[in-house]
Amino acid sequence: MGKHKDSLNFIKTIVDKANDKLQEKNGEEDKEKLAHEVQQSGMIEALNLKAAIEYDRGKVEKAKRILKSLNERLEKLGVQKDPTTYHNEAIVGVNDNCAESINKLNELLNSSGAPPETFQNLIHLYCKYRFFDFANDMLNSRPQLASKYIQRDEYEYIKALIQEDKNPDEAIKQYDNIINGYKKKLDAINKRLEQSGGDTEKTSTSANERKAVVERLVCVVSNKARIPWEAKDFAKTEQVFAEHEAYCKDNEIFNMNMGHALFMQEEKYREASQYYADIVQKHKDNLNEVDIFVLANLSLCYIFTKQIDKGKKLMDTIKRHEEEASMRNPGMVLLHYCSVNLVIGTLYLSLIHISEPTRPLYISYAVFCLKKKKKKK
Repeated sequence: MGKHKDSLNFIKTIVDKANDKLQEKNGEEDKEKLAHEVQQSGMIEALNLKAAIEYDRGKVEKAKRILKSLNERLEKLGVQKDPTTYHNEAIVGVNDNCAESINKLNELLNSSGAPPETFQNLIHLYCKYRFFDFANDMLNSRPQLASKYIQRDEYEYIKALIQEDKNPDEAIKQYDNIINGYKKKLDAINKRLEQSGGDTEKTSTSANERKAVVERLVCVVSNKARIPWEAKDFAKTEQVFAEHEAYCKDNEIFNMNMGHALFMQEEKYREASQYYADIVQKHKDNLNEVDIFVLANLSLCYIFTKQIDKGKKLMDTIKRHEEEASMRNPGMVLLHYCSVNLVIGTLYLSLIHISEPTRPLYISYAVFCLKKKKKKK
């Protein structure tokens, strides 16, 4: 799945051919036959794959638009929505309406044809929104699905999350065991990279594997750090992140959370600004992609450390990027500039939190449910 450009070219070819064929059939009265033609054309699989690629790139809004366009086309042709499209709609819509997404996944799980990602995504959503009893009940009531679709380290991670409220000390021990396992994996991957001898394919495979393991490590570290965070022990929170920085320093969520831990200690605004600024630099061409609290906290860091010119430049850039996006998409609603101004105006510092979700959800790549092997949540 790393060769997105090639994949997108193939997808365009499939969709164009499907459109040409369906255009010829457009006036056909036999809706059942037309539905069969749509299903055989490969268009549904291709557009779900395209949405999955954009989701994997972090472009959730673009993935939403692709699925919305697909649904409108299916409705116009009188074709019933397939389970994978329904599943993927639930995943890309999580941040808009988590309850609706959870309901959709439950519906799928209790029907035939649910994509294999449905079970693990539902478990992760329960954990994300701290419905630990539901997650535990789901694991215990469907042990066959748990053993089939959830890997051992993932299962241990979920059990640690469930344990967190009742026995935080035990949860920390479980997190440490998982963290040590991931570090050993990363050490082995790094050794393979050193011994790759310039083999491009081996290097690319190992680099992708390392990225996936780092993402999983960041999940566990962030949840371990959340325990002292919620006790308002921000120095301890920083310490948890600092212990693992050598492995996670290139991960954006890790840097955001480390920035938050420093920011809340007040005397460390300058250090926090370095982590936030690194994130902003990565998205310098489009700050609309940056978490609102990163922008707001960075602005406050500049104010508190008397770097007023940097703060003004940041605000001007946020405003300009929003205006440019609005010109490209007149219906788009962007609130970064407004929200940052609100935070600065009120100095309401209690809004930030250790980032959730710490694991991206699985999105199903096609109607035939080709599982994403690049990373597990």
